[in-house]
Amino acid sequence: MSQKLRVGWHREHFLSPLLQLAEKDAGSTFELVECPGGTGEMQVKLRDGEIDLCIGACICGTPADFSFD
Repeated sequence: MSQKLRVGWHREHFLSPLLQLAEKDAGSTFELVECPGGTGEMQVKLRDGEIDLCIGACICGTPADFSFD
């Protein structure tokens, strides 16, 4: 059995399609991990291996600004 993809997200109107997909998928291929703390919380969870990817509105800055090193 393969592991489900863990997707970090926080409530935004533009994520309605993601919520619809999650409802259709019924947890068979991915699980949503809600991050009410927003982008900062998602970055920490991504760094700590609690989620596999995150979806947010935008990232403003350079790649060096978001380094986990």
